[in-house]
Amino acid sequence: LRISTLESDERAVFARVEAALKLIKLYAPFRYRRLRDDLDLIWVGLLFGEACAHFDENIDACEIDSRYLLDDVRTTEEIACTIVHEATHARLLRAGIPYDAVIRGRVEAVCVRREIAIAGRFPNGSAARASAETLLKLCDNSDFWTDDAFDSRFVKSISNNLRHLGAPEWLIKAMLVVRKFRGLDKGGVHGGEGTVK
Repeated sequence: LRISTLESDERAVFARVEAALKLIKLYAPFRYRRLRDDLDLIWVGLLFGEACAHFDENIDACEIDSRYLLDDVRTTEEIACTIVHEATHARLLRAGIPYDAVIRGRVEAVCVRREIAIAGRFPNGSAARASAETLLKLCDNSDFWTDDAFDSRFVKSISNNLRHLGAPEWLIKAMLVVRKFRGLDKGGVHGGEGTVK
């Protein structure tokens, strides 16, 4: 399982991902073997979107936002749960279960239940488990998983990401106007969006 990043602090990235993978391997070896089948790559970088991670089926990669991964409050157990969540998206897609709006909440519920199960195996997994259980309640909210809701959250995240990169406010506003003018804010978000934490 390859780990890749363009982040300047690649040692910290590799250390965090490797620690999470070791945790999975130690306490859930079967799940770890499945991870190796489900994913070719764990890529860490700035993600444009509202999720802290998602599965990119084009490259069989679990992509993790570097801000999430390197946040000091983020535990190894939470990172491990996030990786398992995204690998579950990979498995479901390969089984022919699409990430369509009509079943998106149910798909997310399956992935979150995998998080809960893996967190239950970790000696210090109670906080990660509690976080996943809170997220599971959101899976029943069908309005949260519509294409329009995804698009709305995506537009907000674009502004936040551009600010993070130091873009001036005038540029952010101009890009949002162009996006709306060109009709790019219609049509839904495609792909396996992952955990929203």
